[in-house]
Amino acid sequence: MKKTCSKCKIEKEITEFYKKTARNRKDTHEWRSRCKGCMRRAAHERPKANHLYKVECPSGYYYIGSTIVGIEQRRRCHIRAKGSTTLSKHIKENSLSQEDLKYSVVKEFQDPEEMRIAERDLIRSCYADPFLLNKRIPLRNGTDMSKRFCTKCKIEKPLEEFYYRRDKESYDSPCKQCTNTRLREYREANKEYYEANKEEIAKRDKEYYEANKEKILKTKKEYYEANKEEIAKQRREYREANKEKIAKYAKEYYKANKEKKLLDN
Repeated sequence: MKKTCSKCKIEKEITEFYKKTARNRKDTHEWRSRCKGCMRRAAHERPKANHLYKVECPSGYYYIGSTIVGIEQRRRCHIRAKGSTTLSKHIKENSLSQEDLKYSVVKEFQDPEEMRIAERDLIRSCYADPFLLNKRIPLRNGTDMSKRFCTKCKIEKPLEEFYYRRDKESYDSPCKQCTNTRLREYREANKEYYEANKEEIAKRDKEYYEANKEKILKTKKEYYEANKEEIAKQRREYREANKEKIAKYAKEYYKANKEKKLLDN
């Protein structure tokens, strides 16, 4: 099978053409109009520019980014992304056009790595601003890995303040406090549903536990082994803060089970 390149006008084997990306491909048989050689030359001739830039929206929201391919090309990328990035999502939700967005170069760099470090530091300094569209601070060389910013409360906290996701092998973006607050609010908002379906939920949870018992116990054991000191610390702190509550519960439990213990003996 052969195809004619739209650039050099030479008929070549189909293997000399790139397949279209999944986003632009209608079916698996569509190929790029230019051959591989012409596309590589175009990429090589494209002017390179290490720009740290800012995008301002009419509503006051703004986005900070960096590019090595020039502002104009990056502008087109944001429009074509169609909701896959925080800026493109904001553009889509508010029906913004290219003319509505104001792009400005914050600084130009010779070294792309230096530019990316500056991008991280600038986002970091603006992270608490509610009008900043960036949801994450990009990790670059020199980043303090013992701390991170919570995407919810926008406060920098030690890594221990975030839940570790074993399935993703990474830490959650919201901190423990924000996660617990969200879950508590969700439970309160759905309290009536839980009360009405208490037995069904309990049955479902029990069935899941029975079907995944080994996996659950293994995960709990691994977590305990990896966080033994932290768990012991949390338990001590809880006992100190809830002495009266624990003593009251122990007393009530003893009274309720006193006769049972006597019979057992």
